Amino acid sequence: TQTPRPGVKLDIWTRPSPGQRYVGGLDPSSGGDQAVFLVVDARGRHVATLRGRTDPTYFTLEACRVGSMYNQALMMIERNGMGESAVQTAVRVVGYPYVYRPPWKHSQSGQPLTREPFGVWMTDTLKENLQARTMRLIHEGALDTRSVSLITALMGYDPQSNQHTPDEISALYLAVMGLEQPQATAISRLRRADSRQVAVAQPLGEY
Repeated sequence: TQTPRPGVKLDIWTRPSPGQRYVGGLDPSSGGDQAVFLVVDARGRHVATLRGRTDPTYFTLEACRVGSMYNQALMMIERNGMGESAVQTAVRVVGYPYVYRPPWKHSQSGQPLTREPFGVWMTDTLKENLQARTMRLIHEGALDTRSVSLITALMGYDPQSNQHTPDEISALYLAVMGLEQPQATAISRLRRADSRQVAVAQPLGEY
């Protein structure tokens, strides 16, 4: 366990490995609860968790620092509610190089129509899909964690109930979504008006 700065706690189970691909799911604080940034490697091993009840901007800065430590992990940031602030901090303030962004939507003729903003907009349908995918990976032994708090949360959470999804589980869902991005095609570059380069991730398809 490490404490990067006051109000934020970092648990590390596995140190970064050169050449390894990592994905981090960031579930921002929605007021009162804690923010969580959960990092997994390409083999589904849970390697680190950053958590804290602190200013959203401050937490996102710390999450970007941890993501950079893990070989510039692909950041899957939920942008619902306070998440938009986290997205803007990562993209515009930090200029973090790998932030997820959905692909262009095209017309039937193939012409690009619209582009979704950076981050993941978590709908009920997407959450249900990610719940199913996460549970499948756990049952197949394709997800591994040594986090007592995450294991406890998973054992006590009933997806069919109306209870709030625990923050660590929400972050895990986002990380699982990131794992499904193909490594060879997940990252592309978008030139912004200020001429800085920001990387965006292209998903496998619509959710």
